[in-house]
Amino acid sequence: MTGTQPTGTYETLPWFSQFDPRRNCEIRVFIPAPLRGPFNIGDIEALIDVEQRLADVNADPDLARIGPILTRSEGIASSRIEGLVMSTRRIYEASQRPEDTDDRPARQIVGNMDVMTQVLRRTDQPLTHDDLHQWHRAVMEPEPTSRHTIGAYRTVQNWIGGRADTPAGAAFVPPPPDLIPELMDDLVRFTNERTLSPIIQAAIAHAQFETIHPYTDGNGRIGRALVYRILSTRGAIRMTAPPISPIIARDRRPYIIGLTAYRDGQPSTWADTFVHILDSACGYSLFLAASLADLSRSWNGRVNDVRRNAVDHRIVAGLLDHPILDAKLVAEQFGVSTVAARDALDRLAQRGIVVERPLRKGRRGRPARVFEASELFDLLDQDPQVLAAQRQSTEADADTGSV
Repeated sequence: MTGTQPTGTYETLPWFSQFDPRRNCEIRVFIPAPLRGPFNIGDIEALIDVEQRLADVNADPDLARIGPILTRSEGIASSRIEGLVMSTRRIYEASQRPEDTDDRPARQIVGNMDVMTQVLRRTDQPLTHDDLHQWHRAVMEPEPTSRHTIGAYRTVQNWIGGRADTPAGAAFVPPPPDLIPELMDDLVRFTNERTLSPIIQAAIAHAQFETIHPYTDGNGRIGRALVYRILSTRGAIRMTAPPISPIIARDRRPYIIGLTAYRDGQPSTWADTFVHILDSACGYSLFLAASLADLSRSWNGRVNDVRRNAVDHRIVAGLLDHPILDAKLVAEQFGVSTVAARDALDRLAQRGIVVERPLRKGRRGRPARVFEASELFDLLDQDPQVLAAQRQSTEADADTGSV
């Protein structure tokens, strides 16, 4: 598609500070137009290619095996985009040992991971406002002192960029709050349609959601969850959801430029950007799956000298899903004594498969130390582009027979 397609208009409105009349000013707000197609794409071949690649990813049994890891990666990286940055090991700890730890910031990211798991459960039920509010509560409620409205659309003006106390100089000012109900009604209607390509529908719905910015906070995380709800409901993803947030988090400029183009009447430019992000996410998923398979083989090789019926092998087989352990947990999970469990963990530590360390933010009376698969966390924290370069180098070495 060439030229521009109106996606909204800018209006100049007065803004009044609740705290300091000297901050009163005029603001240039964007009023999105209702979502009425057609919505096309500039690079149709790229869309066809990513549709096929997405189908291939979902048919790959190795990727299905690590589906939960990819889902967690999306939830973690989506939170990082919004400034919630912490190590993967800390987040896994809060997720897998909530009874042992007291880490509210990490639990907020766990809430985002839970939302991702929920939206990927394919459903024929139409999306509702209540669904969005439920996701928002899951993301925001672990922060009990939040000044933001939780589980409801905003009733105040918000803005993106600039100062915290005034929208003057903001990079973008969404529509005023009185327009939110009508705009969100239109977006929910559009989300439940079945006429567009699922990928284009997800792209446009996400851009419109971020443009409306219906919540006081958490819009980015809910908007990206909306992408997966559409792709899952429409059948574009089944067992595996390629994570787009690690791609966006690495370099936000194309994402921001694409959303700006959407608001400037060029939805096809944004759609092309989204297709490229999704294609990169598919590539990242394949590279990560190959690296995790290599790591699993390495772990298995390091316990070759341990008798086959030892619990060590069962621990290693489950490390990708349960990378933080202690003797009590191993004993309960595999039906062995705590002494046998501790001996197995010590043997794995001697081989560098797990590392013993103190429990972060541990609750009083809970296990003081745990064993973690630190190599897994290092891999999951790796920059997607670095990971891709390493995989390509590994594959090139394999093709030439080098070691």
